[in-house]
Amino acid sequence: MSVAKIPEMFEFTCDACMIKDVKRSNIRPKYWVRLILERDDHDYQGAPCEDGTVTLLLCRDCHSKAADMLNTLKATPHAD
Repeated sequence: MSVAKIPEMFEFTCDACMIKDVKRSNIRPKYWVRLILERDDHDYQGAPCEDGTVTLLLCRDCHSKAADMLNTLKATPHAD
């Protein structure tokens, strides 16, 4: 009889491109980010009805694209 110790593994998946990274610890992979968009969902009359927060786990490449997009939005004046 033999015994094999199988270490616990954690699989991280980018929510944008679906690339996977497998690690032995549950600490987020290096250079990956957790992007949190806090918002309220609204009912048909426009009143906030529940928490609509979205949390995304992004790999290094998708994080760069998202950061560039957010910087572009920040620099663009909005017409009211």
